Amino acid sequence: MDIYEKPCDDEFFIIDSNNLNQITTSFYGYVINEDGFVNTDVNEKEQLTHDGAYVFVDVSDEKIAIYQDFIGSYGLYLFQSDDYFALSNSFVKLVDHIKSGYEISLNMDYANDFIFASLTTHSYGETLVNEIEFLPRDIIINIDKATNNLEFEEINYNEHSIRLNSIQGIEILDKWYYKWVNIMRSIKARTNNFCVHLSGGFDSRVVAALWLSANINLDDVKVISIDDGKHTHSEDYEISSQIADHFNFELNKGKVNESKICCEDIETPLMNSFNVKLGFHKEMYFKPFKYKELVYTFTGSGGELVRGFYNASPSEFLDVFFKRISNKDYTLIRSSLNIFNSSFSDIASKYNYDVDSIDLDDYYLDVRCRHHFGKGSVETFLSNEISLNPLIDSELCRLILNDGECTDKKLLISLIFVRYCPDLLNFKFEGGRGIDSKTIDYARKINDEYPFAHDEFEDIGTPESDVNSDNANQDNCIKRKDIDGFLENMFDSRAFEMEFKKYFSFKTYDEIYNIAKNTDYYPLKSVYSAIAVLRIANDVELSRANDKKDDMFWFNSFFNEDYIEDVMIHKNKADLIKYATARMDFRTIGNNKIEILENSDDYSLQFSPDWGNSKTGKRYIIESYNGSIDLKIRCIGSGKLELSLRSFDYRDKYGTFPIYINFRNLQVNGERYIYNKTITHTEKYLFEKDVEDGEILEIHIDWTPLNESSVCVNKLQLVNDILTERNEELTLKLKNLTLEYEKLKSENENFKNGKN
Repeated sequence: MDIYEKPCDDEFFIIDSNNLNQITTSFYGYVINEDGFVNTDVNEKEQLTHDGAYVFVDVSDEKIAIYQDFIGSYGLYLFQSDDYFALSNSFVKLVDHIKSGYEISLNMDYANDFIFASLTTHSYGETLVNEIEFLPRDIIINIDKATNNLEFEEINYNEHSIRLNSIQGIEILDKWYYKWVNIMRSIKARTNNFCVHLSGGFDSRVVAALWLSANINLDDVKVISIDDGKHTHSEDYEISSQIADHFNFELNKGKVNESKICCEDIETPLMNSFNVKLGFHKEMYFKPFKYKELVYTFTGSGGELVRGFYNASPSEFLDVFFKRISNKDYTLIRSSLNIFNSSFSDIASKYNYDVDSIDLDDYYLDVRCRHHFGKGSVETFLSNEISLNPLIDSELCRLILNDGECTDKKLLISLIFVRYCPDLLNFKFEGGRGIDSKTIDYARKINDEYPFAHDEFEDIGTPESDVNSDNANQDNCIKRKDIDGFLENMFDSRAFEMEFKKYFSFKTYDEIYNIAKNTDYYPLKSVYSAIAVLRIANDVELSRANDKKDDMFWFNSFFNEDYIEDVMIHKNKADLIKYATARMDFRTIGNNKIEILENSDDYSLQFSPDWGNSKTGKRYIIESYNGSIDLKIRCIGSGKLELSLRSFDYRDKYGTFPIYINFRNLQVNGERYIYNKTITHTEKYLFEKDVEDGEILEIHIDWTPLNESSVCVNKLQLVNDILTERNEELTLKLKNLTLEYEKLKSENENFKNGKN
């Protein structure tokens, strides 16, 4: 079995101002030429186009010039300190390079914002390290080797500058069409390792207009449509199936040779993804293999570039965004505002706009699209798969998406469908979305004014290839679930939780925990962001200590049994903690819930399990071994609040093991309810209170593990006390019944004797 042994370190570079004379001409990634040739070995600038995912370092006697693709897929990262600088196409690699020689600091605004970002960072030029800058996509870097001087040469791609309803606009569109159809045909003529994506949305269908027109035998092409029941995939697959039936091809077939070289450990796929995306993107691919032969996959990536994404002004966008995150901690909200203000100001300055007049399509191209699809293409390339994205095309992006007579930004994709494959408009779009009929009519009007004459493409034969994928012994290889399991276990560890709470609140940790446990589609997105922040925070600490460890040292440190924490110093702390842990179960009854405003124990665990919720109430659980805790709780809605005090729920193969906790004090709004009471998980103490909407409760609890001074009630004595209490109640009831009987008896005798 072939083994993929090491991360793709040779796809990343460090250029240090102290070693400029040692740098040689190098190419990283791949460039796509218009004839369909994908080049991974460029040695001169003339071989570059704007398409692909690459960085090219061109070295001459006097200077070093650094070029990148249209959206800057890798990214270029710069650290400067006085006369020193270091550059890399990997943020993680650059941090590793400088942390042993220079002190760096954590960008907390960036970290706070990234934790709950929907998919990618919102930042234009900042990173998790204050001293490292993320450079724009549309620059060439020139380094003077003699003076160590850095200069940035701007490239003007003239995005969104050409009217679609014009001769020049139509020429650009047709040139784009023939360019990508010829690329598809050229690749298909050489290999059967040809894949296309198809879903029920807009973007992959726009690309389908190309390959459906290219006179390619679709029986040889793998048309990938996912049907795993997650996200929107079920509806996507249903729509894709209808398109496949209409155009007479099958889904998920083809002749792709998918023979793979396996990874032998977690480190390789882990670091491949982290070297590309860590701290910028929240969905990692973690591909634990490389294809033995190059696989070419056409996608709809970047489709928002040709149909608009943020159809709002910056102020309107921020209004919606902050409503969505209004339940987050104030510090996180404030940090997001700072990041957006900085990014929008940078975009406005770059394109010479007033801040609230900027076109958010520019922001999308420079930020979200770049990190999402650019970095995704690089990450995929590390597994020997070439991602080809016709919608991320510098010439196509020159077109204005709408027109004076049609302000709908879906005008461009409407014209692509009408002009090149009109039958694709006969199928619905996923999620109830669609294209306005007036927009389609206007696209037809443009097409009638500038009619399109289809060229007849010659037939393409099927190349000879081995379609019997050799993936023997794949069961012994690292799987994606192994990597995610490793990271989830790391996040679940007490050590990680405590480290995380040095920087963020218990509320933030709890929310990430709940997302990870209760989400089907990419459940660990926020876990990846938490790991990114702590990974860089650790590097910041190492930069101050001038200490350097290898990549996996930090990951594995959270599984170290000797991890020391301030609250309890003991090698066997995991075994002892359960004897000191108090559990507080809050349950709301009625149309109400609670918000925990303050928690004095940063190391406590807080979660809201699904099993504790019902139509009439919601459960919140806090576990702490600190010995005391102060909570401030706000009630939202009127109803009843229950607080159960328990010990840790410990079970082994023999069943539940009772652990006794001595609760010394429970105070609610200054009134004391417990003076000294020893309980277990099942023998709980229950506090109940009717609450009003907006009512604030301040709760203080302190406790100790069971010890010789604890008030521990003997179970036999407890039973005797209960029996005695019940006997006393029965005796009193019997006495009262006897008196009632004597009274009735006397009244009956008086009635018989005629007495009133």
